[in-house]
Amino acid sequence: METSRRNFAALLGALAAAPLWDQAVAEAQTQGTVTADTLRALLDAQGGAGIFADPARFAELQSAVTRSAIIVAALRAFDVPADVPPAVMFSRS
Repeated sequence: METSRRNFAALLGALAAAPLWDQAVAEAQTQGTVTADTLRALLDAQGGAGIFADPARFAELQSAVTRSAIIVAALRAFDVPADVPPAVMFSRS
């Protein structure tokens, strides 16, 4: 498998964003919202603010990320017994 610079940079960006996402989930659980600083750091990790430089769009994004973080926390907290088979199985053919 060959890796290009672009793919490698994308991998590094994803690795950098993972702790930021965990922080966003923790903030949503404890404070009820994701802080603007954390959201800006997430935007910087993915490549810049773009259309979210506009304060109205940024507020929409902040509420959407907060909702997503709360949903992720609820899914992570859901206990699945070990004897439950997976819903999807992949096989090589």
